[in-house]
Amino acid sequence: MKNSLTLALLVLLAGCQEYLVRSDMVSPYTGNAVITNQAQQTIDPWPRYVYDTNLKTSGKRQADAVRNYRNAHEESQAAAAVVVPAQQTSNSGSSTQQ
Repeated sequence: MKNSLTLALLVLLAGCQEYLVRSDMVSPYTGNAVITNQAQQTIDPWPRYVYDTNLKTSGKRQADAVRNYRNAHEESQAAAAVVVPAQQTSNSGSSTQQ
């Protein structure tokens, strides 16, 4: 009897959960309807020139750019692999105070 009463109370309170949530919106499950409607009603958000796949460019220029990038990348890796020993300083002239 006690278990069924507890179960009934929990089911009743679960139905009121939406009213217990503190929020500024009408419902905590609503989305951003205004922006969604604007995006759906936009005819074509992209400018016409983005669909042009015939790009006017030089293959030699692009190959040179890739080659320069690879060379710079390899040089930076080679420079990072060089280990420079730390300079040693002599402390023979220093005195300690007691």
